[in-house]
Amino acid sequence: MLSIFPQLLSFTLLGIFLIRIIIGLVIFYIAYQMIFTKREKLVKKLELAKHPFSKSSVVIVGFSTLISSSFLIVGFLTQISSIVSGYLLLNIMMLDSGKEKILGQTKLFYITISIICLSFLFLGAGFFAIDLPL
Repeated sequence: MLSIFPQLLSFTLLGIFLIRIIIGLVIFYIAYQMIFTKREKLVKKLELAKHPFSKSSVVIVGFSTLISSSFLIVGFLTQISSIVSGYLLLNIMMLDSGKEKILGQTKLFYITISIICLSFLFLGAGFFAIDLPL
């Protein structure tokens, strides 16, 4: 297929780098909200649903998401951290489902971010990554 600007195709690794940084920052913000600003509301929601480990599960999912998003931002073990981030975002989607959206995001948002995370499996890490090439 012919391209109007074929010179821009040499910047694909830069595009992947920018997407990785932005997605990492978005996930970091969601994890920060889970841990520090809206933890009590999430714990109350889980306690109302009679979840046995409500406080510890919010903290564990929050810190796991924070660590995996930090790995995405830095570019360390990008493929593994993208799998973990995608899975954790789907867990957060289920945690935040219902009428009251505590974190303020829709299911479509979480699914879209999860799919973008999983696309790093095939696209790679982009520029400025501490990752082993396959």
